[in-house]
Amino acid sequence: FGGGFLKILALVLDVIYDITTYLRVANPAIVAPRVTMIARYQAVLAHLRAQGYAHVVIMAHSQGSVLSLATLLGDPDRTPRVTPAPPETTPQTITLLTYGCPATQTYGRRFPTQFTIWQAGGPSIARWLNVYRAGDYVGRNIVPVDDPYNPCNTNPRDVSDPANRQERCLGPGHHTGYFTDERWRRVARHVVTTPCPASLADIDLGDLTVAALNSPPGPPPDDPTPEVPGPVVY
Repeated sequence: FGGGFLKILALVLDVIYDITTYLRVANPAIVAPRVTMIARYQAVLAHLRAQGYAHVVIMAHSQGSVLSLATLLGDPDRTPRVTPAPPETTPQTITLLTYGCPATQTYGRRFPTQFTIWQAGGPSIARWLNVYRAGDYVGRNIVPVDDPYNPCNTNPRDVSDPANRQERCLGPGHHTGYFTDERWRRVARHVVTTPCPASLADIDLGDLTVAALNSPPGPPPDDPTPEVPGPVVY
């Protein structure tokens, strides 16, 4: 087999390993990787609050978004039960930006009676922003298809609901390589430089569509990288 096959196999096995690691039931429970990772996550948030940071932007890809949701919103269906980080130990305002998030596509659809608490949101997350690419095989939209706030049922460019969720499709692409995607970079710059709550509808990606990229090149746009005003947790 060639190197291409091995790379594809590694991608598939990585996804399976991430999911089984999170769902693992261990005895004693303290040895479960999930317990250790969430405890460390909560400790980082408590440290940021102790340092006086009132607003924090968390950017989480793939399984990192699952750990973020479990840390901030809890996961009562796990053993032991995952309780959300107490509000007095987290920054006052948290914006969560997820991309390639498997909460609905991978977890929710295959375990329909679990993970429902994540769809309801919670006071720990002031705004949950989700972006995805059309060919992402792990995580695309977070709003269920039968939800009235699903972007397919409203405006495909922007959706907002009482749970403070908002999401947007970036266009073509798959699960890996978000960091090198200029569409994602533009979203990230907007989120970290805009006072909460940021809106995905305010981001112009028109010059990065397939049609625009296939057109004759014009003068480069003015898009200086702004200075990040506060902590960003990746």
